[in-house]
Amino acid sequence: MGLLSQGSPLSWEETKRHADHVRRHGILQFLHIYHAVKDRHKDVLKWGDEVDENMKVAQKRDAVLQGMFYFRKDICKGGNAVVDGCGKAQNSTELAAEEYTLMSIDTIINGKEGVFPGLIPILNSYLENMEVDVDTRCSILNYLKLIKKRASGELMTVARWMREFIANHPDYKQDSVITDEMNYSLILKCNQIANELCECPELLGSAFRKVKYSGSKTDSSN
Repeated sequence: MGLLSQGSPLSWEETKRHADHVRRHGILQFLHIYHAVKDRHKDVLKWGDEVDENMKVAQKRDAVLQGMFYFRKDICKGGNAVVDGCGKAQNSTELAAEEYTLMSIDTIINGKEGVFPGLIPILNSYLENMEVDVDTRCSILNYLKLIKKRASGELMTVARWMREFIANHPDYKQDSVITDEMNYSLILKCNQIANELCECPELLGSAFRKVKYSGSKTDSSN
């Protein structure tokens, strides 16, 4: 996406008329790229229909909490995941559609007993076997905890936080019109959060910091 060098930006009313077109064709462009490259490296992502369905679900409001997404039941099959207990990689032609199932984002990221181990626990297991210095490990765990809490709904996603910020803005008239003043307030708040000039526990949690830590090994289970 570029910046205008000539002409003028569309008004909000004009933009709304094109929103569905832009959203739809953005998704179509992603799917076109996927179908063009999916077989280039004999990747295990061979079921394009599931990718299509996941994209349709992902664009809906609060999809991270309410949506169900197709995902592999066992990511160790047909791939090279570096995880304890993974068996010998299988050829992608051996995969069957029943090896995929619908899961919530919370299950995919954090896991659910008897269903899926979760990507965060798998990454933690991987880190346990890596020679990583304490500062780097703590920084990684800090971000993994953020992703974990976003997936579970304990913390807001950026999209939800932005919607609520605008909805609660004193100038908002519940008419879908975002004024320059409201845009400025939002950008100013984002800048303050990014530069740690203010707290935003509903978005980042109470102790999140974009810095490295020093100290002893951190418990990765929290």
